Amino acid sequence: MLSLQRFEGHPSWATGTTLIGDAEWHYVEIKAIIHDTTGSIEVRLDGSTEITFNGDTRNGGSGVINRLVVMREAAGFSSGDEIRQHDIYVCDSSGSVANNFLGPVRVGALFPSGSGNSTQWTPSAGSNYQTIDEAAPNGDTDYNESTTPGNIDTVAMGNLPVSAAAIYGIQHLTYARKTDAGARTLRQVIRSGGTNFEGPDLTVLDTYKYFLKTYTLDPATNAAWTESGINALEAGYKDQA
Repeated sequence: MLSLQRFEGHPSWATGTTLIGDAEWHYVEIKAIIHDTTGSIEVRLDGSTEITFNGDTRNGGSGVINRLVVMREAAGFSSGDEIRQHDIYVCDSSGSVANNFLGPVRVGALFPSGSGNSTQWTPSAGSNYQTIDEAAPNGDTDYNESTTPGNIDTVAMGNLPVSAAAIYGIQHLTYARKTDAGARTLRQVIRSGGTNFEGPDLTVLDTYKYFLKTYTLDPATNAAWTESGINALEAGYKDQA
């Protein structure tokens, strides 16, 4: 069963009634409003409301959710048991889209599939997209680099793995570090509708770090993403300074 707990070792807020067995996949969604007196939590299991709670959800904390933990109750749990998670999304209440329950959704990963409109960084070997097309980054095994502010690299991305009735957004991931002294910044770039759209300045460190930016709408149309728009998308980065 699903249970809402304040934190480990304390009584739960509420517990559901549906038994969840081993080797089963279920879709769980949680919506929380943090407040000292008028807070609320709703948990949905496979699209149906399983748990509701109304009252103090702040519990003396900061009022900000900064951690998501998925765990199985310790009783009867052995080291060989597994908890598998897939298609996790997190929304907030800002904006006009993707700010409430989305229902069953799929999170797909797209990887570089070809050179894009701009290839101004220098690849360590081969083409610029070939040095960054791994499912997991391989550090300095192969890479693209730039010493010239203003240089932009974009790469074509693979198509969506399945057709989608609705697309709620994309998340652009960039993995970068600097190799010289002094401050360096980059910007993430996506190219949609024949136009480059740049993100904010990002400080690059001596060690590799992920940079993430989410676009809930296609910046070329200011409307929801379409399958054709995603499949034509280019993603990249700019040597800002």
